[in-house]
Amino acid sequence: MTEIGKRYAPDHALVSDARLAVEAVTEALEQRIGAVEPVFVDGQEYEARRIPHFPGKIHPGRLAQAIGRMLPDDAILLSDAGAHLAWLGYYVELEKGQNFRKTGAFGPMSAHVNGSIGVKLADPDRTVVVGCGDGCYSMAGFELMTAVQNDVPVIWVIFNDDEYKLVKVYQLATYGESGLVEFQNPDSRPTRRHAAPTATAWRRWRSSKTCLRPPSRQGGRPSSTRRSHGGLSRTTARRPREPSTASGRRSRSASERL
Repeated sequence: MTEIGKRYAPDHALVSDARLAVEAVTEALEQRIGAVEPVFVDGQEYEARRIPHFPGKIHPGRLAQAIGRMLPDDAILLSDAGAHLAWLGYYVELEKGQNFRKTGAFGPMSAHVNGSIGVKLADPDRTVVVGCGDGCYSMAGFELMTAVQNDVPVIWVIFNDDEYKLVKVYQLATYGESGLVEFQNPDSRPTRRHAAPTATAWRRWRSSKTCLRPPSRQGGRPSSTRRSHGGLSRTTARRPREPSTASGRRSRSASERL
């Protein structure tokens, strides 16, 4: 059973693997159209799109742009269900060798928060990055402990706005009001202390440029990057050190890079 014809009758129905279908259509078009001159692009259109600036806050579009710019050449970017999926899909520009995967038609929340661990185990040589909302992460963020325990280096970037944004948008569009979609995130510092003996927090936007690093540069450990109203904070699991000394030293070095 497929979704084809469920709502309306199509003129031409085709059930196929997407990759095979695109390859077949491309081959047929090439035979009909012939050779096509290559197109050279002067710049990336997504970088020119205007994004409003809010003092003291990070616009999710800017965060998505930064993720796209910092992705390693062979990275896998996963997105959970939520408003952040739209921001990532609209503003992240992929290069050859990179992959972006959404949660699918059913849109299960937190599916890629924990599914990313399986992706990394299946393809250990590639950097795996997850873009998820704070609602999704609150449902399955405890899998950070699983990643640490099994030494699986995955990076989570959390769009933190203290609400189920996509549900709220639907409620407002349908009913003109919303309810039961705001929440207060719990203090995650105890979990981070157990999962990551050394924690580094960036308080300014530009100091987050090195968040997404290949596993070899991260020491091969999981990390959690959280977007707060004041900037990005990142927790990386590493060998135990003196917390105050390591944190202070890293904060200074991050500021010096601005």
